[in-house]
Amino acid sequence: MKIDTLAMEQSSDTILGARELGGLAFFGDGDVAMVDAWLSFFVEEGRSHYEGFALCQFADGSTQTAGITGCMGPTGAESGEFRFLCGSGRFRGITGTGSFKSDGFSLAGDPFVRGQSTYRLLTD
Repeated sequence: MKIDTLAMEQSSDTILGARELGGLAFFGDGDVAMVDAWLSFFVEEGRSHYEGFALCQFADGSTQTAGITGCMGPTGAESGEFRFLCGSGRFRGITGTGSFKSDGFSLAGDPFVRGQSTYRLLTD
């Protein structure tokens, strides 16, 4: 995870930043994808509010791209929603939405995030 921040001059309690992270996504059907995400955020009163994009890349070359909005509390617990923007390969034409949450960071400092979604694929 890479994070860059900038404190706001007019408010010492507000921080603006950018967050880049990556990891693995494990799906209920046994599928696994590499995940890369890019988020912009602001922190106010100990809560981080963010929005950005996530890209899931699967072993067969298929992809899913989603727009994300969410928040993180002082303990690292996260919750949010996402909307599929596009897909390729077996996810070509994907549309749908989902949500995610986590209880916070693990001992290793990496979050374990649980998500669920409902989507449809383009039919020829």
